[in-house]
Amino acid sequence: MDFPSKEELLANQHNGDVEEMAEWLGVDSLGYLTIDGMMEAVTTANTSEKGYCHACFSRTYPVPVDMTVSKDENEW
Repeated sequence: MDFPSKEELLANQHNGDVEEMAEWLGVDSLGYLTIDGMMEAVTTANTSEKGYCHACFSRTYPVPVDMTVSKDENEW
């Protein structure tokens, strides 16, 4: 996934205020899933033993990532 920078993320722009983000989006409700909740929700869609990578959310990467460099420098 090509995530935007932290400054571009909606949650960061609204200081994580779920009600404010819901209003900006024009939706009736908005909520967060835990990583475990997200993994449980998608498990039935993937029968592979490898599962899904959640490093973009958990920062638990399957390969070494140098966090001292910019995002673009980690892309190959």
